[in-house]
Amino acid sequence: MVFDIGSNELQTNAFINIFMSVEKVSSIASLSLNISGNELSENFSYSFLHNLKEFRADGCKINNLQKILETNKTNNRLRLLSLQHNQINETSLEAFYNHGEQYEMLDSLLLSYNPVKSLTRTVFSKLQKLRNLWITNLFAFTTFPGLNCPRLNVLDISNSFSFSPVEDVINVFNVSRNISNLVLSGTDLVNWTENDLLQLLNPLTELTELNLNKTSLTEIPCNLIREQTSLKFIGLSENYIVGWFSDCFENMPKDLEKIYLRQNLITIINETSFPKLLVKRLKHLYLNGNLFKCDCSTHWFRSWMRDHYGILDALSEDKSTPFYECHSPKNNGTLLVDFDPTYEQCHGLSISELLSLSISGFCFVLILTLNALTKLNYKKRGVRYQKDIKGYEEIDGWGMVKIS
Repeated sequence: MVFDIGSNELQTNAFINIFMSVEKVSSIASLSLNISGNELSENFSYSFLHNLKEFRADGCKINNLQKILETNKTNNRLRLLSLQHNQINETSLEAFYNHGEQYEMLDSLLLSYNPVKSLTRTVFSKLQKLRNLWITNLFAFTTFPGLNCPRLNVLDISNSFSFSPVEDVINVFNVSRNISNLVLSGTDLVNWTENDLLQLLNPLTELTELNLNKTSLTEIPCNLIREQTSLKFIGLSENYIVGWFSDCFENMPKDLEKIYLRQNLITIINETSFPKLLVKRLKHLYLNGNLFKCDCSTHWFRSWMRDHYGILDALSEDKSTPFYECHSPKNNGTLLVDFDPTYEQCHGLSISELLSLSISGFCFVLILTLNALTKLNYKKRGVRYQKDIKGYEEIDGWGMVKIS
C-alpha cells in the first residue's frame, strides 16, 4: 500500500492525524509513505517509522535526523529511506551510526542534495544490510574516505567528493568490495593516470556498471575496462576525449554491451575505431554531441551509421539525428547522416573524367603490351632463322650451299 501526500502544504494538525492513522494502518500492512515537499515541525513524532516499508520525506527542510531515527522499537521493517533536498549536515548524519542497528532491514538510503561537508568511514557501518546508497550533489568535494559497508551494491557519489591524494586510493574500496554499480560522475580526475584508476578500482571484482562521466578524462582507460571482466556498461561522456588507438577496444569484457561517449571532442570515427566483434554484441554505443568533422574522411562513418542506427540511439527511420551534426570545416548544423559529398569533391575528378583517364590508361598499357609481344615474336623468328642456316655457306651472294 502506498500513502502519498507529497507537496500538499498540510497544516500541523492534519499531519498529526495522518501520522496517527499511518501508525494504525502500518501495524497491519506493508505501507509506503511519501510526505515529500511538506515542511515538517521538529515536534512531530516518528514512532510509526519502524512499521513502514518505505518512507520518503524529500524537500521537507529536515535537519534533525536524531529525532527521526531514534526509536526503541524492535523488528524494524523499514527498507527504503529517502531524505533528499533537506538540511542534513555531517553532524546530523551521525544519527545513522548511533541508531543504525535498529534499522536492520534498511537496504536503500537516499541522501542527495544535503549540506554535508564531510563523511566518516564508519557513519553507515551500523546499517548491516545497506545495499544501495545515493549521496550525490553534496558539493563537499572533500576526500572520499570509503565506507565500511561490506554489503554495498550500488554507490552513487557523483558531484560530491574527490579522491586525493592519489596515493591513498588503494584503501578506499577495500571493505565495500561487492559494489557492482559505481557512479563517480563529476569527480575531477584531471591529474589521474590510468594506473591510479586501476589501483582505486582493483578491489571491485564484481563491477558491472562504471560511470566516469564529467571526470575530466582526456583518454579512454582501455586497460581499466579490460581488467573489469564483469563490466557491462562504461560511461565516459562529457569528457575531453579526442580519440584512441586502434587496439583500445580489443579483448573487451565479454558482457560489455553499453558504451557512452557522448559530448567529447571526437572528430572522426573510422573502420578501426571499434572491432566488428564488439559492435555485434553492443546494445548501445552513444557518440552524439561530439565535434564531428564532415569531409571525405567521414564518408565511411556516415554509411556505417545508416546500418547501425539501433545501437547509436540517434538515427531514426526519418533520418532525424539532432545530436549527430557536422561541426567542421564548413558544414555546421548539417546532419551527419545527410552529409553526402560527391566523388568530385573527394577526388577532384568527375566520373566521366575518371572513366576517360581509365580508358586512356588501358589503351596505353595495351599498346605497350602489343609492342612488347611483337618484339618478342621477331626475336624468336631470328633465333629460328639462325638455327636453320647453320651449316650453310653463301656462294657469290646468290644462295646457300650446304657444306657436308
